[in-house]
Amino acid sequence: MTRSHPLPILCGPLLLVLLLLPCAPLVSAHPFGPYGYIPPRAIHLALTGDPTEMVVSWQTSIPTNESVVKVFKAASDADPSSSAPLLVASFSGNQSTYLLSAGIFHNVKVTGLEPSSTYEYSCGSASGWTPNFSFKTAAKPALANATHPASRFIMYGDMGITGSAQTVRAVSDRVASDDIHFIYHAGDYGYGDDRAAVFYEMSWDVFFDHMQEVMPFIPYMVPLPQHCLCLQGSLFLHLSLSHVIASKRPHHDH
Repeated sequence: MTRSHPLPILCGPLLLVLLLLPCAPLVSAHPFGPYGYIPPRAIHLALTGDPTEMVVSWQTSIPTNESVVKVFKAASDADPSSSAPLLVASFSGNQSTYLLSAGIFHNVKVTGLEPSSTYEYSCGSASGWTPNFSFKTAAKPALANATHPASRFIMYGDMGITGSAQTVRAVSDRVASDDIHFIYHAGDYGYGDDRAAVFYEMSWDVFFDHMQEVMPFIPYMVPLPQHCLCLQGSLFLHLSLSHVIASKRPHHDH
């Protein structure tokens, strides 16, 4: 005689008990906030025309509760007895988007800086911070002399996300080895219109990813978009929100 296994009999009541047990909420307490870790990406800098200012911009996948930049002074400059950079100030900015699936764009203006000075900074929110990057502020026009030489910058245009690896590498190496003050990309960046409309935002995301050895460290200035103007309005907004457009001429002698 074959004995039946009691498990089938218990399955029904057991399942009912499990369903009735109190469940923890799907979004529980988390040290980074209710949505967990939201890392900033596509970090980049822009000049404003004032050598005491710098604009820091970045992107997150979803909104955060704040957009903050913490600015530090190197320990050797602020306090020679300390080995860690010292916090100078924190600055808050704004976040906006034209399309939630394209991400959230954060812009923070840092003010009150000393011209011709190097600072460290970290950007983000309680949901996630970047590591410390650094930038150098512009010189005052009157100081562009033998002691404070005229700015050196890199200028190029027509760079997409394919076939540009050598250019990206050359620019990254030059920035790492020389005192380059800013980059001026004279239009036609990313070439989103080489692809179907569904890939527009992806094209610009890849472009920013390619330039992350450069953009967090020196201002990356652009003119009004060219390849974007004939396309969907979202592309113009994408670049306008994620870049601070070079509407003012930087305070440099070229």
